[in-house]
Amino acid sequence: MTTIVTGRENLTEAKKVCSTQVEAVLAVSYWGKGAADYLKLQDRENVRIVLNVAHGGTNPQELETLMKRFQGRVRVHSTLHAKIYASREHALIGSANASSNGLQGGHAEAGVVLTGEAAQQAFFQAEEFYESGKLATQEHLAICKARFGRGTIGETMHPKAPANKTVLDTIRHRQDLFGNMPLLITDSTVADEEILEDYSLQQQAGAPELVGNYDPRTWDYFNWSLNEKYRDQICLAIHRPNENGDFSAYLVRPVDYISADGNGTFACILDWAAIQMSGQGWQHRTRYIRRNQADWERLNKAFKELSAGFEGDWSEWHKTGWDLYEKLESQN
Repeated sequence: MTTIVTGRENLTEAKKVCSTQVEAVLAVSYWGKGAADYLKLQDRENVRIVLNVAHGGTNPQELETLMKRFQGRVRVHSTLHAKIYASREHALIGSANASSNGLQGGHAEAGVVLTGEAAQQAFFQAEEFYESGKLATQEHLAICKARFGRGTIGETMHPKAPANKTVLDTIRHRQDLFGNMPLLITDSTVADEEILEDYSLQQQAGAPELVGNYDPRTWDYFNWSLNEKYRDQICLAIHRPNENGDFSAYLVRPVDYISADGNGTFACILDWAAIQMSGQGWQHRTRYIRRNQADWERLNKAFKELSAGFEGDWSEWHKTGWDLYEKLESQN
């Protein structure tokens, strides 16, 4: 049997799940302050919780409460967006987060109440999300505190964002996202003929990611073999075609394949949505720092300091966002 509920009916049905004496799993992405109390969640061994701290929607005070109340039974899932309150007998699946807006009428929410076999299926799905999560730790709590309530990348980098929110300003102030991200900087443009030749060589050698014809809208190219710390990772790429050109910033994921025949490394160009907190519907792949912006001079100086003086094997070169921050901060 299924029933559709709206408004505060969501809270009523969620509380039924939370008060059950049988095993229950709450796979609910975001938690607001006081949610455990108005859900009447007690410290019972039959309750397990999985949530999301990466997107900035979970209140860190509530996470701390849950971690204390349900020690060893709170997990974190980096991409969870589900809202499943489920026991083996009764379940609620819908749009409502565990927050006052979600469950107490703040937002227009709807959910489906399940019983019997359908409820058990919902329980198994919630349990699958729980099992794929990681045990909540103090490190996750720190991330939750850093990201709670912050604007998304999409909001701060959107063309209609306030004028003071430049690309570099956004990168510089989102150390929680870009600090540990591998950084790639390039200051020249490789000839199309060289790229096409290397693409063909690597494709013939069996590179599994290089399927079909080369498309510059899909692939970026670095004319050296990247350090393994870059491979198959989301990286921040900053490119300047020549000494006086505009800087462009975008995301790439270098292929994991290391070619013995080719010269360089191909990397898939990603949407900004590849970063959590990127903002829904923001599809632009490349953001520019124009020559006449004050940011250009700051980045130009940091750019030169990062790349200058390296005389070793470029396959050993590895930088992260922290290295860029260090150079920018030294200018203050």
